Amino acid sequence: MSWQDAGRASGGWTVLFVSHNMGAVKNLCSRGILMQQGQMHAIGSSKETVDMYLKDCSAASAFRLKTNADSYLKTCYVVNEVGEPVNVGLTCDTLVIRIRYRNSRKHRALRFGISLISADGVLITSSSPEDVRVPTNGDPGVHQFVARIPQHTLMGGGYTIDAALWDQLEGIVYDNVRGAAAFHLEAGGGVYLHDPTRKGTVQNLLEWENH
Repeated sequence: MSWQDAGRASGGWTVLFVSHNMGAVKNLCSRGILMQQGQMHAIGSSKETVDMYLKDCSAASAFRLKTNADSYLKTCYVVNEVGEPVNVGLTCDTLVIRIRYRNSRKHRALRFGISLISADGVLITSSSPEDVRVPTNGDPGVHQFVARIPQHTLMGGGYTIDAALWDQLEGIVYDNVRGAAAFHLEAGGGVYLHDPTRKGTVQNLLEWENH
């Protein structure tokens, strides 16, 4: 019996959807299979497998070091205010992003930036320390940045962080890491106190008046 005949015999069709877009997986699939190195690692509901995927991304080394580059990222991870790693956190948590990078030589105009991306591939924001007049250290050696996402900023869901190092004057990108870190947030406090089913990405309280 062919797979087409099997689909008809069972009264429906099974569609195999392969993607790294976690939002699409959650929206389109009822069941999920998590693969690792060509082997089936886990099977369950789409939410369970997506959550496991995000946890594995956070726990594992996110990228290979470019040790032969003039500047390269060493680590990028997300912790809470007491320094505990955040794989799955709450929307009422303050998130701390810690990034370490190394320069093998001095740079005159080194720049660093990150992008925060939702599980469905939507760019939430891009940020650089220069936005708040904090310079990127171009001296040789290992340096660290710390960025904070205040509590009640993000809605529930999965997120990834892309990170890059480049030279503003020379126009050279030294390192550009997709998925340098990943985390998932569950509803907790904020607008969820009134409506735990609320959808969206950012908790933004508008100014309201009643006339």
